[in-house]
Amino acid sequence: MAWVDINRSDWLTAGNARAELRERGEQVSLPDVLIATAAANRATLWTGDRQFESIAEVLAPLDLRLLRS
Repeated sequence: MAWVDINRSDWLTAGNARAELRERGEQVSLPDVLIATAAANRATLWTGDRQFESIAEVLAPLDLRLLRS
């Protein structure tokens, strides 16, 4: 797995995404939003955490694959 640096633009995108989710009444952790932001436009995010579905709704370029539990 490659290392992905989180740059200033990623922080701003994550903050905006988290703010939009909070406006919808959804509480999503900052680390989860940062993980999704770092993956957007760079990689496919594989997870079993369904909370990432909400994040994907506000991070359009996120290529999300949910694992079945």
